Amino acid sequence: MNISSQTISGSCENKCFYEINYNSSGSTVANKGTELTLTYDDTTSPVPQAKYNTNGYKVSEISIVSPSLHLYNGKHSDAEIFISHKSNSSDPALSSNSLIVCVPISKGGKNGPGVQIVSNIVDLTSKSAPAKGQVVSGLQPFTLNDIIPKATYYSYDQSALTTIVAFEINSAVYISPDDLSTLRKITNPYPDNIFPGGFPLFISLAPVATVGDGSSESGDIYIDCQPTGVSDDTTDVVSGYKHPEVAPSNYDLSHIFSGTSFIGIVFVLMTICIIFVVHFLLSTR
Repeated sequence: MNISSQTISGSCENKCFYEINYNSSGSTVANKGTELTLTYDDTTSPVPQAKYNTNGYKVSEISIVSPSLHLYNGKHSDAEIFISHKSNSSDPALSSNSLIVCVPISKGGKNGPGVQIVSNIVDLTSKSAPAKGQVVSGLQPFTLNDIIPKATYYSYDQSALTTIVAFEINSAVYISPDDLSTLRKITNPYPDNIFPGGFPLFISLAPVATVGDGSSESGDIYIDCQPTGVSDDTTDVVSGYKHPEVAPSNYDLSHIFSGTSFIGIVFVLMTICIIFVVHFLLSTR
């Protein structure tokens, strides 16, 4: 699958809303020969580690491969990390759903806390589990919040139960040439294409959010409009109307002057005037 702005089918707007709230976790790293797989502790918080379209997910496994399994702008990146999630919903209709978040790793990527995490993983594995089948524990605790780019992202449905979220190459995590060389010494390229193309790719118009902080910063009011019997799709209507107490008037004065109430008031005033004039004339005789 090629992750590129040139291959998108459109924007998914609020239909691919990805939120994160990953806890800090230690990890065990297993060298599978073609990938390094890491465990990740579940959280004791009632707030899920990740949400996608309001559905909660928890991390099931983290993998690092080199080169990437996705194409990014038509080329493989130097490496890739993909974070597999499974639903934590008790609803049978949602419990089988899975979410895989993919982040490219590149020598031309961005610096940040994710760089040290990747470096620590490669360094520990090369020293204590350099061969296929070996496992090492004791990785310094880290949080996936430091690996996930705070950027816009792409998404596509690989099946009815599996959704893929992927970031563009411009959001790649940096890897040093030395760490990349070491990673390629202790792993071999992944032989299977587990992310084949052919699926409609959509881009989110909003960056990754923190769970519980997904409200609009503009103050606009979002209304979920779903006409009965028309469609299951929703349309987000943005209203800039924030202060009902200062709503503009729509009165038309022509309706006031042509109304029966106005005519009645005029008739009463004219009658009073006539009585006053008659009384004045009688009193002057």
